[in-house]
Amino acid sequence: MPYIRPVPGRLVRDPDTMLAVPEDGMAVQPTVFWRRRLAEGDVVQAEPPAPEPTPRSEP
Repeated sequence: MPYIRPVPGRLVRDPDTMLAVPEDGMAVQPTVFWRRRLAEGDVVQAEPPAPEPTPRSEP
């Protein structure tokens, strides 16, 4: 699943939820809508944030 974020100064809404894409990005399905947003320069592909390490419990 691609991870995208909006370019600075752009408000891009998810067509399914109508919520704005967060500035730090989100994972999306590779649909025609998102491919067009990428081609038009409204969003860019980004790296998803690294998952936070889970603390290990000591026995």
